[in-house]
Amino acid sequence: MLKKSKKRKSKERLREIIKKRRLSSHKTGLGCNCIRLKCFDNVKEEDRKVLARYFNSLSSKDAQDSYFASLITLNNVSRRRPRNINSKGYNSSYTYKLFITNHEIFASSFVYVCFSAFISIFGIKKGRLETIKRSLLTTGHSP
Repeated sequence: MLKKSKKRKSKERLREIIKKRRLSSHKTGLGCNCIRLKCFDNVKEEDRKVLARYFNSLSSKDAQDSYFASLITLNNVSRRRPRNINSKGYNSSYTYKLFITNHEIFASSFVYVCFSAFISIFGIKKGRLETIKRSLLTTGHSP
């Protein structure tokens, strides 16, 4: 009579399925209602869905982070005006853009959006974008 193995069964396949589901389950959130850029007015709902679908189709978290790094521009602060003498000023600011393709006229363009619209369109958390921004500041490329 053979004894059953007490070794724990491997759950690699299940782990891979869960990881893939987690990578591709981002949903577009609510609008930002910003007055300056009018982000959700400039980006149509169809374009937002296309961007979210493309983002969800990327194969790994590294590919998604590289995609975000290509859409974020790092700008140095040209003039600092500290309110207090002891306060630490920011070293950089960031601009966020979306690459939108118009299939009707076969043209593509960049549309600048605010931070909250960028997060909302891709359905990600603030901390993930902060990590990418920190990596862009220190190393110059995505993490």
